[in-house]
Amino acid sequence: FPTRRSSDLRLTLGELSNVVRFNVNQGDVAKVNNTIKSIGSTAKKLLGAIGIGFSLKQLNAIAEEFDGIGDRISYAAGEGANLEEVQKKILNSANASRTAMGTFANEVTSLKQANANVFPLEEAAVFVEYVNKLGKAAGYSDSEISTMQNSIQRVVATGEAATADLTRMLRQTPALVEQIAKGLNTDVEGLQKMAKEGELTAETIKQAMMNSTGDIVFQCG
Repeated sequence: FPTRRSSDLRLTLGELSNVVRFNVNQGDVAKVNNTIKSIGSTAKKLLGAIGIGFSLKQLNAIAEEFDGIGDRISYAAGEGANLEEVQKKILNSANASRTAMGTFANEVTSLKQANANVFPLEEAAVFVEYVNKLGKAAGYSDSEISTMQNSIQRVVATGEAATADLTRMLRQTPALVEQIAKGLNTDVEGLQKMAKEGELTAETIKQAMMNSTGDIVFQCG
């Protein structure tokens, strides 16, 4: 195999960690500077170089998954976007929230597609990162966090949260509703009033979560 510096090896491992679940030092992951599409051509050599045995079928699946992720991000980013920079930011946010890259990319692109005016791609990545962090801090399962993201996507697509939306979120993932209320300096009753009056918009929810980033980080410890 071609000679690779140890720092290069750590960078690529950081990218692979979201697929094959390695424990990679977060300090190394933060230094990631390779794009997702580079994984397809390096995965087999890298895994062989570090002595990890994977079948050809498994390696192909890894490469295909990263290719698919790259394609989804490229489509969502649109023509003229700096794809390398966008991919790096999404990868870093996925790692920061300890979310599998494929899952994270789907959540981000779905949110952007639901309402690109409220959630440009890079802002969607930051939003998804903190929603996922909130879910993990609340002890939610991956399925419950997915439910949280789906609820938000429905609200974003329609532009506002109706009373029924808020009731469903409160029943399924109360931590999300409580955090939105905190970010708006109100309580659940205040949110219910806002929803009833058509004031709990997608933009308002976005701002509530962005106002809550410090609190969410604190909850994550």
